[in-house]
Amino acid sequence: MQLSGRHIKLQNLAQTADGLFYAWYIVSKDGKVTFKSDYSESSVLEYDLSGESEYFIKAYVKSKSGQRKSAIVAALRYNPLSHTYQNVTDQYPYLGLVYNGQEFEKIDKRNYIFKINFDYSWNYMIKWYIYRNGGYYDNLSITDKKELTYTFDKPGKYTVMYYLTTLNGDNEFWNFEQIEVGE
Repeated sequence: MQLSGRHIKLQNLAQTADGLFYAWYIVSKDGKVTFKSDYSESSVLEYDLSGESEYFIKAYVKSKSGQRKSAIVAALRYNPLSHTYQNVTDQYPYLGLVYNGQEFEKIDKRNYIFKINFDYSWNYMIKWYIYRNGGYYDNLSITDKKELTYTFDKPGKYTVMYYLTTLNGDNEFWNFEQIEVGE
């Protein structure tokens, strides 16, 4: 990556013997795609950034057989003093999701805290699904919070599942061990 004022030049160094197609997204900090290139055989993109914001650069590669990979490769922040963009990638050590497991804690007879352990430097959402006696019971969606405090208001056998998604396209889907709640 080369930066000069508002101008950015990107080159994807991934290669295969059969060749690859390359595409780029420029995404604002709130997750909105501000620029999207079509796939091309050229691994280079030149673009002039606009606005005065923070952006993430997402690189895509696609094989001739259609397999696709992507990753956020850089973070840029506008500097109002110099009127230029600066590379701040080092301030985001986890541009890709690093999943480290899960745990839960019983607070009292009906209250539990469920925690997901992961490292990620950007926005994410967790959809929580609660099943009671094998059937659907409840769901919640929580943004940018790694835990759920939940009260089981009826006796039964409960399974708590979650679906973790990131703006980078990472996904994790897991469930906790079954919990039995008595009268």
